[in-house]
Amino acid sequence: MWTRQRSPDAGAVPARPLVLDEASARAVVLVQAVETTDLQGRIVGTPERDQAEQEAVEAVRDPAHPHTPDPARYLAARAQRLLDIVALRQPAIAQLREPPPWRAWFTYALPAAGFLAGALVDRIGNPRALDLVSPTLLAFIGWNLVVYLLLAVSAFLPRRDRATKWPWGIRASAHASAAQAFHTLWWRVAGPLESRRLQQVLHLAAAAWALGICVSIAAGGLFREYRVGWESTWLGAPQVHAVVSALTAVPQLLLPVEGFTLADIERLRNSPSVGPQEGRRWVLLYVTLLIVLVVVPRLLLALYAASRARG
Repeated sequence: MWTRQRSPDAGAVPARPLVLDEASARAVVLVQAVETTDLQGRIVGTPERDQAEQEAVEAVRDPAHPHTPDPARYLAARAQRLLDIVALRQPAIAQLREPPPWRAWFTYALPAAGFLAGALVDRIGNPRALDLVSPTLLAFIGWNLVVYLLLAVSAFLPRRDRATKWPWGIRASAHASAAQAFHTLWWRVAGPLESRRLQQVLHLAAAAWALGICVSIAAGGLFREYRVGWESTWLGAPQVHAVVSALTAVPQLLLPVEGFTLADIERLRNSPSVGPQEGRRWVLLYVTLLIVLVVVPRLLLALYAASRARG
């Protein structure tokens, strides 16, 4: 975490990048939120602040450099002492130094909900008649492709790392609470970090959703015989064949399974196949498509977001 602060032994100095771990950074930001909203000193008085600063200086002083205590350690020590005082008078505010309790379960609950949503679909289309060009499946794949496109475009846009800009000197209005000020300051300091965490969870949820659909399709074949067909007012067999060929090109490279020929497409129009052959082929090709196009890329993106959050 990058911040800037005042020197403990001198006046204002030029901003210097300071690296703080997340726990210390949350404490420092929370102290600033209290100080910018507690202008009357009702939560922490000026004498208590002075004493906390002196104790922090002594706690982090390096005998080899007694006049230049480490700024990052000083900030963390000062924040800890002031928050101990805040905890006695405003426990709810002091609790903000800890990450919100919903973060842990949200990280697991959203992917679990995504998997459940995909699994509860129970099928793509009719329980027995599989649509060769299922609108639901096409929409799901199209949505993921749009996400990939937006991510690719955003990678080339100019970036501005807001986490390196400590909003020192910001004064909240007299009516703003310390909690509101903390959330505002924390987002400005740690917005990129929180964004990467959210991206990780969303990618995991999308991968779990696709995996749930795969399980639904594959498991459905255990209890029913799929019949493949299609119908359309505007599309003819050549157009449908082009769409199906494009969708199943990669799965055909990975599996010893033949795709649907134009003759197959014409035969299956308004006349679902009788027998399990086309159903098996459809399941293998489209489940592989979801794994290759959604599950694997989303998991890789989740790992990338997690590595950036840790870094």
